[in-house]
Amino acid sequence: MNWARLKPDDVFTPRAAAFNPEMYVQRQDLENALKAALNGRQHIVIHGESGTGKSWLYKRVLADCTAHFEVANLANASRLGSITAELRNVVSRHGATSKVGYEEEKSAELNAVVASGSLSHTGQFEIGQKEPFEACLAAIRHAAGNRVAVLVLDNLEAAFTDVLLKELADLLILCDDERYRWNQGVLLQNATSCHGSKSHTRNS
Repeated sequence: MNWARLKPDDVFTPRAAAFNPEMYVQRQDLENALKAALNGRQHIVIHGESGTGKSWLYKRVLADCTAHFEVANLANASRLGSITAELRNVVSRHGATSKVGYEEEKSAELNAVVASGSLSHTGQFEIGQKEPFEACLAAIRHAAGNRVAVLVLDNLEAAFTDVLLKELADLLILCDDERYRWNQGVLLQNATSCHGSKSHTRNS
């Protein structure tokens, strides 16, 4: 029998972004806890040591729930100086264009004894835009349709500065504002240095 020879990289992919079902270790208690949390109204925190499968855990569960999710990498927020800047990147990944302004031309007729003509005036107007966080939530909800919608804030540990934590707290508080209620959850993933090799989920 001719068996295809697999390379180690084809099987052992712990750092791969894509979920690998061949390597995934099922943790039914954590999967059930995450599914239950997704049906609630609170934000979700997944934390555990690096390499314990936190990303694959939420990707597996969200796939099982046919949920739509977008990932904002807080390491990128740290690099760019704000979470808002990374949320703007998330919105741009959808490739949606929006009209930011328009011009309106008005003309007035002139009548004179000798000649007639017209004068024209062009006015420029700006169209109000959603700020990045609201736009991000709206884009995720639009893409999800009637499915569960989730904004994942990955690499939370990269935002452990006073400035970014204050911004994160403000964003989470805004989720209670009517303008930001797009019926989606916020999932935060954090790599901790705590003892043990098990990922944990909890509501916040």
